[in-house]
Amino acid sequence: MAPRRTWLTERRLAVGLSQEMLAELVEVRPNTIQNWESGRSAPVIGVRLKLAKSLRLPIEELNERLSTETVRRSSDEEYGDDVNRREFMFNSALLALGMPESIRQWFCSDGCPFLIEADVQSTAQACNDYLCTQDAARGGGALYELARAMLHKVQQWTEGRAGGPVGRALEVLCCDLEIWVGWLSYDAGKPFVAQRHLQDAIIHARVIDCPEVEIRAMTVLCLVLNKLGRYRQTIQCAEAALRIAGPSATPRLGAVLNQRAATAFAQLGQEAPFRQSTRRAHQHFERGPRDDDPSWLHFVTWPELVGLNGAALGVLGQSKQAEDAFRSIVEDPDPAFRRNVVYYKVQLAHAVAKQGDVRQASELGLELLPEVATLDSGRIDRHLRQLRHELDRFQGNNTLAQQFAEAFDERQR
Repeated sequence: MAPRRTWLTERRLAVGLSQEMLAELVEVRPNTIQNWESGRSAPVIGVRLKLAKSLRLPIEELNERLSTETVRRSSDEEYGDDVNRREFMFNSALLALGMPESIRQWFCSDGCPFLIEADVQSTAQACNDYLCTQDAARGGGALYELARAMLHKVQQWTEGRAGGPVGRALEVLCCDLEIWVGWLSYDAGKPFVAQRHLQDAIIHARVIDCPEVEIRAMTVLCLVLNKLGRYRQTIQCAEAALRIAGPSATPRLGAVLNQRAATAFAQLGQEAPFRQSTRRAHQHFERGPRDDDPSWLHFVTWPELVGLNGAALGVLGQSKQAEDAFRSIVEDPDPAFRRNVVYYKVQLAHAVAKQGDVRQASELGLELLPEVATLDSGRIDRHLRQLRHELDRFQGNNTLAQQFAEAFDERQR
């Protein structure tokens, strides 16, 4: 039997990670981490960079330690389960989620199907349109594994087509999908995974000198950094993205980046900078859309800015203003952004609960349960769980609060 890798276990514990946490960061199953630590198998080349980053080890040191070992089973064979599982999930998801036939044919091909740059670009646009529509309707959890598999497929194509117009177009598509995986993992409730993917996308975009993609990744990263409590980094990231965009920044880009910074200022309790950034966001948006707005900025609508501002007002303790913001979205919903409407309805319930209106908050919670059940968004699930805990103390003297708690608990079983 191969000896245990005690050094691997010790290093994992030293950086404060459980096997489950490390598995999430490296994107393998927890029993794969168990096999690595027990010596039954070894990490393959394709996951070692992620493993080294997660363990805060130089990749050279990790490779040196592993290269001196002999494992009982070939790493390719061990990893094959993950590869086969990914391929199975990928092909199943392509059918289940209604991906257009043209895209499905491209991604199901064994080798790179593209001969000219225009084909890659049209595929990239089709993928973006598809993921936008599905994400807005279903939530990130429904698409996370699919996007990962798509990214893996494009990475394989990219390795065989270095340089040239097709090679560069594939690199850009790879960055786009990395950003999608980052956003979808965030919505699925995996902010640390999201941060890593987005940082990788930023590095990749810089390597291929594609500032447009870099700005997009930084815009999403601002959201993730806010979630992780890194508010000053959020402000710096937003400011850096605006500097990179320069005078060519479109109004919608300026609006969303200033609103991201405003949210961070609110979290820091800095009301004056919050007001200034919010005002700048609204001024940018009021200039109207432009023909050169990137398609990924489609989500930057007036209701979205109102909702983001409402969340910031709630942080500042201005629950009534936050309620008014969320209610304006919920009472005039945009069917194209179904997931976001549900998200802001949960936020409305929170704002109402903070003002002591337990009855209305419980009624909203009960209305939300069947709506949330049709989505796959870990982010929304977490907020609904927080609402259940907020109302928990009122169960003894409020029938609706008790009904909501029981219905919520039943849904979790």
